[in-house]
Amino acid sequence: DMDASTVQGGRVTNLRRQFGTMLLSKYPIIWSRLHSLPMRRMIDPLNTRNAALECMIRTPAGPLRFLSLHLAHVGVAERLEQIDYLVDQHNRGPLEGGPWSGQDDEPDRNWTHSEAEPESPAEAIWLGDFNCEPGSAEYKCITGETPYHRGARYHGGFCDAAALGGVSDGRLYTHEKTIDGVRRMRQLDHCFLSPALAPRVQSVRAMNDEIASDHHPLWIDIDLEKPFTQ
Repeated sequence: DMDASTVQGGRVTNLRRQFGTMLLSKYPIIWSRLHSLPMRRMIDPLNTRNAALECMIRTPAGPLRFLSLHLAHVGVAERLEQIDYLVDQHNRGPLEGGPWSGQDDEPDRNWTHSEAEPESPAEAIWLGDFNCEPGSAEYKCITGETPYHRGARYHGGFCDAAALGGVSDGRLYTHEKTIDGVRRMRQLDHCFLSPALAPRVQSVRAMNDEIASDHHPLWIDIDLEKPFTQ
């Protein structure tokens, strides 16, 4: 977020120069927090500070932590630093809790509105522009590398929704760009989810005819209607 105000004829027009991530939900967003991701200062090309928006949503299936993110677009090492940071924050989530915890020792102020402590579940879904392709170092840092055990799932780790949806054979792409004279169609946008949610992935597809930016929308159908206990 930077000042972009202008002055003309002694009159100041207040403007801000900003961009970021967004998360829309049909269910209540109980709490949210913004993670400012690690950044490496560059000489060229342009590099910008990126962020990840974390929201805890009470779905019919149960409480889930969603992460809407945009990783660095230039360097692998920078993206790996960002992923390491996010994995650490993800692992600390259930231990730290949400925005508050414990009993209010001054009940007269009723800061908690007599509500129970908000959840901070282990189950999560990460979505966004990861600026990396399946099989890359960044991808493996999230899903784990198990070449002799396809589909293996780590407790506390993440699964690729596209692989679960049966479109991990290179057909799926969310970005088109000419690189060194070659037109490349790459999948840079992903959805990673906790292993407990893996059986709930129903379908994955890219909407390549919808051109809203240089990336194409990635559509994932996940059953979040059935409670976890069923």
